Amino acid sequence: MLTEPFPLQSPHCSLETSPLDPNATTTDRQQHADDEKAYKEDSALYITENAAYLAAALVWNKANDMALGSILLRLTPSLQQQALHSTTAEQVWDTLEGQYGTPMIQWFIRTLKKQLLFASILTNILLLS
Repeated sequence: MLTEPFPLQSPHCSLETSPLDPNATTTDRQQHADDEKAYKEDSALYITENAAYLAAALVWNKANDMALGSILLRLTPSLQQQALHSTTAEQVWDTLEGQYGTPMIQWFIRTLKKQLLFASILTNILLLS
């Protein structure tokens, strides 16, 4: 969620659009024109970049809200209460994984040991028969 409004002026350029001194030289007039052109180009680029950022932020916020809602709908009421302080789906997921998750490799090893134990018991039964 965005917390700071974007400035309407580019931070990269601080040209003030004041009238040019009537006694300015040709070089001063050209420099002023060049500065004004650079300011307009910089401002247009800054506004374009901000528009792209805002569009991406809106898409991300919508996706996050959908994921967060989906996770919260599947939790028990007591877990929902714990997760309400989180602002992102990733925070909720990480919290739940930390409390209840098992790292995948440990689960795999445990399952493999159970299968090997079962296979050895079954082999012993077959050999004794």
